Amino acid sequence: MTLDLPPNPRGFQNLQEWASQLYEWQLAQTRIDEFAAPEPIALAHKISDERAAQDGVLMYDPVAKNLVLAHTGIWNAITGGGGGAEVNDLTAAVTWTNIPDANVPQSAVTQHQAALSITESQISDLISVVSQVEAEAGTATTARRWTAERVKQAIDALAPGGSSVYGFRKRSSTDTSNAAPTLIIPWQTDEGSLGTDITWDSGNNTRLTIATTGTYRIGGFVTFSTTQQRGQATVEILINGVSEGIYRGGSYVRNSGTSWDFWCIEVASEPFNLTATDYVEFRLARNSGAGASYTTGGSGTIVHSGTRSRIWAERVA
Repeated sequence: MTLDLPPNPRGFQNLQEWASQLYEWQLAQTRIDEFAAPEPIALAHKISDERAAQDGVLMYDPVAKNLVLAHTGIWNAITGGGGGAEVNDLTAAVTWTNIPDANVPQSAVTQHQAALSITESQISDLISVVSQVEAEAGTATTARRWTAERVKQAIDALAPGGSSVYGFRKRSSTDTSNAAPTLIIPWQTDEGSLGTDITWDSGNNTRLTIATTGTYRIGGFVTFSTTQQRGQATVEILINGVSEGIYRGGSYVRNSGTSWDFWCIEVASEPFNLTATDYVEFRLARNSGAGASYTTGGSGTIVHSGTRSRIWAERVA
């Protein structure tokens, strides 16, 4: 690079001023010759005269073969390859066009997961709750969510008629009372149960109490004996203390003194629709003649054999 010579001396007021300009020209030309790089340098940044004047001095490093800008005690290299890695100050406001995926670390996402929540309404493909129609039909193949209510409805609809049992309670007795003329039998001994649909209370030990409204079957067998040559007994089912229909079973005993001492009456009812707090009892009675009336007439005794008797109630719907 060569500088133009100073103008003709005639342009200066005196020769001394022209000579001074010539000296400055020679000095500047010498510096430019010393500054010449051994190979071309492509500057990555354009530095204005104002910044150079404000921030520092632009100098050439002959060892690194690049230009450096010295300002406030820091040397920043300006290389021929386009400059160093860009450093962003993110404490200031930054406008992002996009962020490359590789520049978003996993921790930048997971650090906020505790603050995230997703509601059902935000899930576009959330499985819906099965309808009652689908539950009771039992033929759909679409995946569904189930509630306890829908499960029960499906069981009620699809279980073979009359064969399902939701709950039961079974009890036996220690009673040996004379049922002349009648005896509402107490049931002191537990013989097994399922669920809580039927309860028993020692304060009312003759009762099986209904806890869940539904359809029930009542059954059992009652055993008795007599010391007389002949005796006739019958068993009734009572609902809330009221006899339910006709006698449920009867037996006529002719005691020869050498035959079996105990006779059993087995009872099986039709389904009853019962409401919570209803209660069921069994009554053993001595029956006189073929009529429906109980009597204390005659000399026969009907003695209950509690350990050989058992009753139960089961909810079927």
